[in-house]
Amino acid sequence: MLEGLSENTLLLLFLIILIGQYVGSFKWRGISLGPSAVFLTAVVFGHYGVETPRIVLELGLALFVYSIGIQVGSSFFRNFRKDARHMVMVAFVMVSSGMAATLIIAYLRHLPIGLAAGLFSGSLTNTPALAAAVGVIEKYGLGDASNVTAGYGITYPLAVIAAVLFVQLLPKIVRKDIAEEEEVWAAEQKILHPPLVFRQFRLENLDCVGQSVKTIGKRYMTEKNSFVMSRVLREEAGENGEMEQKEYVANADFILQKNDIITVVGKEEQVTHLRLFGSEVPVHKLDKDIVMLDAEVTSSQIGNRKIAELDMSKRKVIITRVTRGDMEFSPNGNTVLEFGDILRFVGLYKDTIAFAGLVGAKNKKLEETSLLTFIFGLVFGLALGAISVPIMGGSPVSLGYAGGALIAGLLLSTKKRLGKLEIYVPLAALKVTQDLGLMLFMAGAGLIAGGRFINVFHQYGFELIIEGALITLVTLVSGALYMRLAGVRTLATMAAIAAGMTQPSALEVTKQKATTELPLIAYASVYPFAMILKIVLVQILVAVASAL
Repeated sequence: MLEGLSENTLLLLFLIILIGQYVGSFKWRGISLGPSAVFLTAVVFGHYGVETPRIVLELGLALFVYSIGIQVGSSFFRNFRKDARHMVMVAFVMVSSGMAATLIIAYLRHLPIGLAAGLFSGSLTNTPALAAAVGVIEKYGLGDASNVTAGYGITYPLAVIAAVLFVQLLPKIVRKDIAEEEEVWAAEQKILHPPLVFRQFRLENLDCVGQSVKTIGKRYMTEKNSFVMSRVLREEAGENGEMEQKEYVANADFILQKNDIITVVGKEEQVTHLRLFGSEVPVHKLDKDIVMLDAEVTSSQIGNRKIAELDMSKRKVIITRVTRGDMEFSPNGNTVLEFGDILRFVGLYKDTIAFAGLVGAKNKKLEETSLLTFIFGLVFGLALGAISVPIMGGSPVSLGYAGGALIAGLLLSTKKRLGKLEIYVPLAALKVTQDLGLMLFMAGAGLIAGGRFINVFHQYGFELIIEGALITLVTLVSGALYMRLAGVRTLATMAAIAAGMTQPSALEVTKQKATTELPLIAYASVYPFAMILKIVLVQILVAVASAL
């Protein structure tokens, strides 16, 4: 039967994926095998002689890491620009400690190069590292690539369990109150990222009288003191001759007069200095003819464009704030609006309704992937991964399919256009591509490992499992010690360790203990660095092991 299945590659692959997905869906106290169940299922099939073309493994790998790069790219570069040295360093400390422990064990035990690489990849629960090791060993004939997948399969399951248990036990080990630490962090975030407020000032400064809103903005607005003037209350004679307040939208060309009441929006410290306009007055409610609306950017006429390009004076509305993920800020003319941004804008009812329709216009591109640019980036990544650099006395090292595709994805995520072509890949499409790629790779790698898995286990026995557990423990403890010495909060440490292990199961149990987004922020800060380091260092490990 299995011989017949091997002749029907598609049926075979998806049967393995189906069984593996089903087994991986079972959880025990938050612990599950997840995608690795597909690998283990394929190992069983491979042991009984089932084979599949290697292109399946390579295609799955390329799609998997490429889609990861696109998905995490924006957070990767945003955190890279920030002072996130501890998050970068914990990734380096964990991965380099795991690599050092692996090299010591491989040297003392005289392990084959492929088995050492598999031991590292499995003990640090990283599939792209496994793929990179397989690629470089096969490309340069440095050993038996099936040893890599065998070593990975033997050590991976226990490493997942160890990572999940470690992050759960960490608060008890260090005797820290997670809830109390999280409250302090939340309070600090309110200070660091205060919400936008709006204030009203009576215009008494004669230097501002007779000036346009645009001129006043240029005169008093800086990068650190960004604010938006949204509307103006003015006392004028009505139709019956009596004085009454009339409200205007503060368009760029609107001329200010003495005693106008100006509404400004910005952060507390940014609008406080605007008392230079005059005295602050109690906030008046919006006039019934002027409304404030929120809308999500889904239109190609708005997305990926600067506000200055939209000619807002003709649209007669004012964009007062932009909410992007967990950030909220006052925009200016140079602000590039992105798909998914939430805009708040003010104007006359008919103008705001018209603009809301434009901002949230149905855009078919949001449901479609820009395949031309998507494939271009993938080709670029595969070409980048093929470039090799000699190190360690001439041993060549390259990023491989995994590293090249990951870097290409990271770079592509920062671009909004490629020439005249828009670049957009829906999150749902990325998830499907990522999951399908991972399943194909796991199935292909498992089938390759299956033929050697039992032989390797018989040859090296339970000692290999113990050595893998030791490498995992060294990796986990080194990360915890570094974060402890750096004074990082326990909850962030737990998430950072989960990311250093590139282990979503460990993140999941960390999230269950949190009430804020702190674990997700820490995980996103560490994960891309850990991923790249594992892909690069496993190849260096192969080069060093071959020289020993």
